[in-house]
Amino acid sequence: MELFFILGIPLCLAIASLLVRRSSVFGIFNALGYLVILCVSLRLSFDITKGVTPFIPSTFFHIDALSAYFILLIALINFISSIYSIGYIASDVKEGAISERKASGYWTLYNLFAFTMFFVTVVNNLGVMWVSIEMTTLISAFLVGFYNTKKSIEAAWKYIIICSAGIVLAFLGTILLYYTVSRHGGINSLNWTEIVSVARNLDPRVTKIAFLFILVGYGTKAGLAPMHTWLPDAHSQALSPVSALLSGVLLKTAFYAIIRFTIIVNKCVPSHYTQNLFIFFGIISLGIAAGFILVQKDIKRLLAYSSVEHIGIISIGLGFGGILGIYGALFHAFNHAVTKALMFLGAGSTVRKYKTSNMHLIKGVINVMWQGHRHFQFF
Repeated sequence: MELFFILGIPLCLAIASLLVRRSSVFGIFNALGYLVILCVSLRLSFDITKGVTPFIPSTFFHIDALSAYFILLIALINFISSIYSIGYIASDVKEGAISERKASGYWTLYNLFAFTMFFVTVVNNLGVMWVSIEMTTLISAFLVGFYNTKKSIEAAWKYIIICSAGIVLAFLGTILLYYTVSRHGGINSLNWTEIVSVARNLDPRVTKIAFLFILVGYGTKAGLAPMHTWLPDAHSQALSPVSALLSGVLLKTAFYAIIRFTIIVNKCVPSHYTQNLFIFFGIISLGIAAGFILVQKDIKRLLAYSSVEHIGIISIGLGFGGILGIYGALFHAFNHAVTKALMFLGAGSTVRKYKTSNMHLIKGVINVMWQGHRHFQFF
């Protein structure tokens, strides 16, 4: 039943957005829809912590504690962003920046984007998970280039090209994993639950190579350096509520896929192999992001590089391993999702008020717009 609400509501909202003429009215119903999903995800999380197994209609889907955690995270940020989007899109329509028809297109893309992220967290088949992550790229690219300006279109294409290159590497890693699963595991399936059960029988050498492709491939989508180059442009050019989704949950969705593969690999090879890779890429992300943060003038690009830094922290936490390391990484993923989403929403209000994203020209924010500045107090 929970699965029906989690996947069904975004799809229904995407279809309904094509039929509603007034986007401001639809925005309210859209936010209510995500409030329902948030309540369902909270109920799902509580049930799983109590040992209650959710009803799953098919082995095609799989929901465990890890899935429920990321579902809750995606639902929360989508709910926050959907509320902010109501006034944001209405303001664009009022100012003539976009038409009512284009506003309807925004809501359609918004809900399809949310659907694909939810789908990643509930699908059992690793191949279908790969397709879902690629779909998040294609759909969100339209949101990055939503205003059809030269910079936004350039950022959207850069986003598609770099992330698709990473996804190709992830695809190769998935193929290699399937090869060793079918050859040494005795099964011809990409279902995560089945692969985990035979993971100890896999070829360690092939599994190591597969994981390296997976980490670099999905790490590109997660914003790990040095594969992060799409992220500052996409985040700075996207609508602010979309930037909140990109930084808040899209990066975490890619990391969810990496964690799923990590669980398999750690059953086949010593865990220090994956841990060392996480620490390596995490340190690189921290170092590169710290340098670029210091020289940024654009407020949204600054926040984007900050996201690279925090993804590095999450990676290092997974690299430390153990209960504290893993729980710390997951907690920081939640912490970063909420705070960075609020930061991007606050930045959006600030940029609209000052008509510039140059931080050197933005002064006296507390006195000028206390309402928008409050978002920054959570960071």
